Amino acid sequence: MHQLKDLEHIINIAKQTYQQDINGIHGLNHWHRVYKNGMLVGKAENANLRIVGLFAFLHDCKRENESIDPDHGLRAADFIKTFDLDTLGISQAEKEILCYTCIYHNKGKISDDPTIGTCWDADRLVLMRVSIYPDADYLSTKTAKSQDIIDHCVEQSLEI
Repeated sequence: MHQLKDLEHIINIAKQTYQQDINGIHGLNHWHRVYKNGMLVGKAENANLRIVGLFAFLHDCKRENESIDPDHGLRAADFIKTFDLDTLGISQAEKEILCYTCIYHNKGKISDDPTIGTCWDADRLVLMRVSIYPDADYLSTKTAKSQDIIDHCVEQSLEI
């Protein structure tokens, strides 16, 4: 079973490399909310929770600003490629999936793969932090499309 404490080393590396305000809208609080959403959706969808957890803490770690930054996912994937498999605790195939999820997480795609879909949904379910209500048409998984889950995640994303 995946646990947050298993990611502490990665979280610390992501925090050290993050060039924006760690308390900003794409910073540590956001990463934790994406993690919580990912675990909620991922368990129901039978996703690879290790990849979902890594995605949560790495997908935005290479942002260059808090506004429009279309290549931040690609930079995150390039950063992930610098890690050895033991550090990440995943296989090469899983690393490739993780990189793919980061590259395309902000491109409006959906996926029928439970792990990829969970990663993207976990991030999109916290869009209310920037005043965007999650649109079920841009969610991949059945779990995330549930109005109860959307409402729960929106409520969570608005908490301070």
